[in-house]
Amino acid sequence: VYPYQVLYDWFVYGDNDSMRLEYYIYPDHYEFVYENYNLTKDMITGFSERFGLYPFISEKYGHAQFVWGGGMEHQTISSLGSNSQYLIAHELAHQWWGDMVTCANFHHIWLNEGFATYGQAMWFEIRDSSMAALHEEMAKKANFAKLGSDGSGNGTIYVEDTTNVGNIFNGNLVYKKGAWVMHMLRHIVGDSAFFTGLQYYGEQFRFKTAVTEDFQAAMEYVSGRNLSAYFERWIYGSNFPVYQLSTSYVEL
Repeated sequence: VYPYQVLYDWFVYGDNDSMRLEYYIYPDHYEFVYENYNLTKDMITGFSERFGLYPFISEKYGHAQFVWGGGMEHQTISSLGSNSQYLIAHELAHQWWGDMVTCANFHHIWLNEGFATYGQAMWFEIRDSSMAALHEEMAKKANFAKLGSDGSGNGTIYVEDTTNVGNIFNGNLVYKKGAWVMHMLRHIVGDSAFFTGLQYYGEQFRFKTAVTEDFQAAMEYVSGRNLSAYFERWIYGSNFPVYQLSTSYVEL
């Protein structure tokens, strides 16, 4: 449908195993997109280590440029409206969270978009081998994550009214606050349980659909912790909880 210039690359995941990467580029954009497109194989490596091996390893992965803003995570080849590392990482993360495991309905769309938005931040942690880079990326999302669709802090990550597209794809609640739920959960259960839990969740619902309770159950199983209060407050609760700290002294 368009005379793209096609660039090929390879994701190598074993001594004798590799998967082809295919990039369909506007001919006059080649020099502009090449540098960041070339990072895709490193992103796949980093995400495969954390999420489990790229789920369509027997097929391919790639990008096709299109004229819209943003991107769309079509299975095995995402459409991209820019060449930013944020966008490449976001759509790639969707290959696991959105394409391999898909939310059962739009009430739970954060399982797709919150996960992929956290994937964006994790790419910079992976790229720079730096937790500081991760925290810097998450800090950019913090103030926005506190806002609801009307800017007042109202609204829940769980999409109550799915008849409105703006509610479903609410950038502050579903994307940014959803990413913060993942980030905080990682700190609560620790890296080992968090990434093992993600892989367990991915395997349990591989090429199936899931809801929030399925993800919660997987993380509880792996971490051995009751996370009911956490998910109730952060996914189904509006705004954010306020915690109070008190101390008491006991003579022994």
